[in-house]
Amino acid sequence: MEIKPTYVDFNTAKLLKSKGFNLKTNCYYYEDGQFREYYIEDFVGMDYGSKYVVEIEEFFHNWNDDYVTKKDGSRCFGCGKNKGYFETFSAPEQHVVVEWLRINHGIWICINPAITEKKTKYYFYSISKEDNLDASDWQKLSGEVMQACYQDVEGNFINYDLYEIKVFEMGFGFKTPQECYSAAFDYVLNNLI
Repeated sequence: MEIKPTYVDFNTAKLLKSKGFNLKTNCYYYEDGQFREYYIEDFVGMDYGSKYVVEIEEFFHNWNDDYVTKKDGSRCFGCGKNKGYFETFSAPEQHVVVEWLRINHGIWICINPAITEKKTKYYFYSISKEDNLDASDWQKLSGEVMQACYQDVEGNFINYDLYEIKVFEMGFGFKTPQECYSAAFDYVLNNLI
């Protein structure tokens, strides 16, 4: 099984820039949302004409800096956007953002798997701050989801058919861990920093 990197989406990249994310990455977005991975591709290699790709630390940049970048990859400090340059936004992998939030802001994000009564797998997040380890917002949302599904008909019980719908509809459950991380980043960057 191949594990592929999961980069933040464009909206998260913009939020990260606005919150001071300045770590070096080799991937970025242009202001129009186009994703770009920074590498060199050439056809001159040890096999005389075979294609090779070089990916080294030198190609990692803080794309959230004050430079602007053309679509051909050339960068300029102080150039205007009217000359074909674009603002860029660093696109780190999700695990880098988890660590950046923990180290720089004391915010911990945990993704948890769960399963409904009907055996539908989903993921939910929990967020904790080192300086406030009381009940987190996900616990409150979990209670709201349960309350929305509560039925008071001949005894108290949870309507699991409704729960199956509400867990996703109310933004508590996500179909993949990656979607769940994205939602957690959105919440943290919009509400906690």
